[in-house]
Amino acid sequence: KDGYLIDLNKKDMDMFHITNKDQILGVNIFDNPVFSDELKEKLRNHEDADIALRYDFSKLNGYYKSQQLQGIMDLMIKVTTLYDNNEQPINYLLINVDKTESTVAYNKIQEFKSFFDLVGDYAKVGYAHFDGLSRDGYALKSWFRNVGEKEGTPLTDIIGIHSHFHPEDRAVMIDFLDKVVKGTASKLCRDVRIRREDGHYTWTRINVLVRSYRPQDNICINFDITELKETELKLIDAKEKAEESDRLKSAFLANMSHEIRTPLNAIVGFSSMMQETNDPEERKQYADIVEENNRLLLQLISDILDLSKIEAGTFDINPKEMEARQLCTDLVNSFQGKAKTGVEILLAPDLPELYLVSDKNRLNQVLINFITNAIKFTFQGNITIGYEVREKEVKFYVKDTGTGIEPEMQKDVNSFIPGTGLGLSICENIVTQLNGQIGLESEPGKGSYFWFTHPLS
Repeated sequence: KDGYLIDLNKKDMDMFHITNKDQILGVNIFDNPVFSDELKEKLRNHEDADIALRYDFSKLNGYYKSQQLQGIMDLMIKVTTLYDNNEQPINYLLINVDKTESTVAYNKIQEFKSFFDLVGDYAKVGYAHFDGLSRDGYALKSWFRNVGEKEGTPLTDIIGIHSHFHPEDRAVMIDFLDKVVKGTASKLCRDVRIRREDGHYTWTRINVLVRSYRPQDNICINFDITELKETELKLIDAKEKAEESDRLKSAFLANMSHEIRTPLNAIVGFSSMMQETNDPEERKQYADIVEENNRLLLQLISDILDLSKIEAGTFDINPKEMEARQLCTDLVNSFQGKAKTGVEILLAPDLPELYLVSDKNRLNQVLINFITNAIKFTFQGNITIGYEVREKEVKFYVKDTGTGIEPEMQKDVNSFIPGTGLGLSICENIVTQLNGQIGLESEPGKGSYFWFTHPLS
């Protein structure tokens, strides 16, 4: 009762590395430097207690003689007080259990679990083991995340419910679990869609295996394949774009061969006819045709070169200060006489003076393309060139009274897709590089209105 050691068994001697019982009998438990003050206080108060502690032999400091003065033992101590017939305390009884091996094993399990959690977090792989009948079990936190659930949610609230699964995938999972219980299915591999808190879906691959055909023993491994799916979609998109690009290039080459051959045939044919005729009027007519086709061929080659520069990323913009009204005036003057008989090319009235910094040649290129198209489809009335100054931008336009464009064709022209003319595709690229927008408004029989914007800053 005063804390002096009276007896200990052989197992206790082995645990504390004591070869001779006489070496330790008589030591006082309250002098033990390894025991905590909490344990000693419980002993003095005659309280029953279960205490776990790390028994560090290096801290004995001569408390008793031991063959081992180094090392640590994980100790579980159960303490109780013994009383006599008069209910007076006579002895302390300590039952010591060496838990070192259990602690080492537990620590290894925890270390492995932490390692597996780390791998799961990094590789986005989850693991769960559950009973197909009770739907209860255990899962890593990465498994919960992969199915859109909060960590620690009871598996009974997840298995067979799958609230975050896409309805189609949920139906498949529930059907599979029913078959597992009936013993007609033992494995499943499926890519499922998981709805996240923001409402969008991600992808998770689910692998479920029933071990030994026992519905109580199910292993589920899942992993997030969202990036894989996105890459797959990008590859499919890239493949489709490559095939479309190949098709368009083939069509482009075939079209360009035809377009180049047309003016060349005219140039070659009428050049030969010029040599064979002696009539000056006829010769002049042939020369005009050759000159017009020379111009068309040069424009076509220039467009092809511009398109090649766009694809190669070498299509440059060289901005300088310029005056917008003078630009439009020069265009009106240069196209006078080139329109069909009865068609007048006009400068919009009351244009304000406007200085801006831009590439004059590129603006010319866009407007010339608009004017050329207008001349081609305008047989009476007029073609007007002008601009409107707005708060942060200027809107250039070419308006005609020509045949107009059918509504079903306007979509393609408004998108400036390949096939609507090389010039329009190039115009769109120029305007985009100038930080503007380009578009078309048209009504069949009443004319067309081509426009583009240019920032004033």
